[in-house]
Parts: sequence; C-alpha cells; structure tokens
Amino acid sequence: IFRPVTLITLIMLISVMLFEVIKHWLSNDFTDWVSHAETVVFCTVLTGIASTIVLRRYKKLAIKFHQELLERKQIEQSLSYNESSLAQVQRIARLGHWELDIVNNVLTWSDEVYRIFGVEPQTFGATRDAFSSYVHPEDLPKVDQAAADAFDKIRPFDVEHRIVRDDGKIGV
Repeated sequence: IFRPVTLITLIMLISVMLFEVIKHWLSNDFTDWVSHAETVVFCTVLTGIASTIVLRRYKKLAIKFHQELLERKQIEQSLSYNESSLAQVQRIARLGHWELDIVNNVLTWSDEVYRIFGVEPQTFGATRDAFSSYVHPEDLPKVDQAAADAFDKIRPFDVEHRIVRDDGKIGV
C-alpha cells in the first residue's frame, strides 16, 4: 500500500517521463516551442488530475479509518463499562468467575474469587495446583473427580466445596 505522498510523487515522475516522450515525439531538434508549451500544459493537467484522484481516494480512506477508530473506541468504552459492572455485581453477590487454560495450566480468577479465597487480587499465581491448595483436604477428592468428569464427559465443572483461606478460616 502506497502513501498518498508516494503516489503523488510517482504520478509526477510518470508525467515527467510522459513529457519527455512527447517532447521527443514532437520534434527531435526541439524547435517547435508552441508544441513544447502545449506538452508542458498537457503533462501538468494530467499530473493535477491524477493527484486529485489520489487525494480524493486518500480522503475517503482517512474518513473510513477515522470512523472505524471511533467505533473501536466506543466498543472499548462499552466493554470497560460492562467489565466494571460485572465486577460490581460480583462484589455485591460475593460471587466470582474463573477460567482454566488447560494447555498452559493457567487459571484466571475474577477479583471477587481472590477476595473469597482471602487473597489480594492479582497477587496469587493462579494455577490448578495453587487452587487445589486452598480446597479443604476432605473435599479435594470430590473436586478432583468433578474436574475429571468435566474433562472426560465434556460437561460443566460443577462442585460445591469448602476452602481454607490463608488466615485459617474455612469458607464454602
């Protein structure tokens, strides 16, 4: 993709080459000054027309780019608002959400899950093993079985269990 300035330069070079070809074609000894002046005018007009076409095309592209940029900004603002609303609802309900990336063994928690577990948000290396360290020891076999069923039978992970927080409190 060429930039408009590059395109205009290219058009001007082509018009100069065209001028030279026409100049040579009109007369080898260049004695016909009237024809030379007409050729210069012709090449200048061609350059002007070509430049106008390029600039109009560039203007349309610039307007389209600006519109897409505004749309993206609106989408980002909407997403940010929705994320803050979700966080507020989770905080009020004392309910969080999480995702597990099985391939990389990375567990992502919402801020409310961190609070439920009694850990400062984003200060805990959330992995499946780290999560298991917070599960009450008596409930760990049940949690592991629910995880295995979810993976093997491709169904939602659904289990109630107790947690043991860093401060020693046991929660459900």
